[in-house]
Amino acid sequence: MRVWQSWHTCPLLQQTQGTNISSRRATKANVRTCFEKLKVNELLYTFDASQVLEFIHSIGDKYEKVICVGHNPAFSSVIRYLSDTTLRNLPTAAWARIVFSQSQWSKVANGKCTLGLPKEILA
Repeated sequence: MRVWQSWHTCPLLQQTQGTNISSRRATKANVRTCFEKLKVNELLYTFDASQVLEFIHSIGDKYEKVICVGHNPAFSSVIRYLSDTTLRNLPTAAWARIVFSQSQWSKVANGKCTLGLPKEILA
């Protein structure tokens, strides 16, 4: 059985107690649910792309969808490495969704990337 989602963050985001999670449909209940699913991982508190890649490649294959939150320049580099984007720098508060054809996290590559940029999110 594959689990639908796993959320991972660096320790810094955990300290914000939910202040950075927002959307037009956000409620106290679903923000609380977000933090109940959150798994803090020291490997994501890095500026080194190789550590983020190590983490991604070690994700259990029972997870089909995973959310990772972290910092640049590591995340920009990982997004370029794992996907079809040529993005130089992922802006603050932006996100990238990468869809892979591979079903094993240890083998993900050449993903299709969709970017969400802050100016589009707030529009």
